[in-house]
Amino acid sequence: MDILSDVEDSIPPFRAVFSPHDNPNLHTDWELKDQALKHAAAGTFLDLSNPPPVKLQGWTAACSPESPSVLTSLPYDLPAPPQTTKTFIHAHKPAMDPCLHPRLLLLAGQYLSHDKGPVPHRFM
Repeated sequence: MDILSDVEDSIPPFRAVFSPHDNPNLHTDWELKDQALKHAAAGTFLDLSNPPPVKLQGWTAACSPESPSVLTSLPYDLPAPPQTTKTFIHAHKPAMDPCLHPRLLLLAGQYLSHDKGPVPHRFM
């Protein structure tokens, strides 16, 4: 692939993920990501031979322990309750965050097809 050869010296290193699917496919544990970010900020390395214990809570393993999705018990075996109020979305990205909006885990096909969700990947 020589498509970037003219500008490759001007581009910082990055991970490019190409997939025929239109959804994320690397479910990551929040604690592992948090540790990796702290080590990166400190300029140190994360010991990958000793990752945090595996979380079996599905999708919410990717959420902060203080997030609404972790603190809310979701009825995965029942349909999502109807929305009773209308809201205005002024920040689109946070509105799509299932950690902030547990209801999304019961409504969006990305999450529904896996029940509570898969076990997170142990490596980033």
